[in-house]
Amino acid sequence: TLRSIASELDMALCHLKPHGALYNMASVDPALSESIVTALRDTLQGAKLVGPPGSALQAAAAAGQVRFVAEGFADRAYEADGRLRDRTEPGAIIETAIDQANQAVNMALHHRVSTYDGQVITLPVDTICVHGDTPDAASSAKTIRISLEQAGVTLRAAQ
Repeated sequence: TLRSIASELDMALCHLKPHGALYNMASVDPALSESIVTALRDTLQGAKLVGPPGSALQAAAAAGQVRFVAEGFADRAYEADGRLRDRTEPGAIIETAIDQANQAVNMALHHRVSTYDGQVITLPVDTICVHGDTPDAASSAKTIRISLEQAGVTLRAAQ
């Protein structure tokens, strides 16, 4: 349906990003990830798959010869295993724009993130997300963009 709507509007669909619980489940479930890759190849040939680095989604994309775009989150805390901290847990949301911007810059420049428990882990990302339902998301996104540009990061569409 989405592909039909995009076609009617003369727009191209260039990537697929599973949302919410599906994203989190697919990141650890190889069979689900394979299904997503198959659906992507069958319906959106040439489109990229967006997901967490080092995940089952990334492995399925590689096996299925689908371009993968590793994603990090500026506004979410990470656990030591590289997964996002559950939203039901304290500290899951990074609340201030400056803290979000610092996390985004560290991911973009150093491919690292500080975890909720204070460790530093490697997180090689190609794109950075800010959730629209995070308080002051639009304002934070502006701060993040400015911080990335000031740090010398070139912003462009995912390749």
